[in-house]
Amino acid sequence: MRVFLENVMNFPTLGEAYRIAALNIVTKHANTLARQPESRVKNLIEQAELN
Repeated sequence: MRVFLENVMNFPTLGEAYRIAALNIVTKHANTLARQPESRVKNLIEQAELN
């Protein structure tokens, strides 16, 4: 009985799974936004070097 209760109580709920998935999406989106200005600057530098 003790093993059953330990395993059931340690199993994440569906709500917890959705919360973790949402946090992962937010983190990936934030990382994507953080990289965009760098790539714009890099593109401008490359364009200036080509001209």
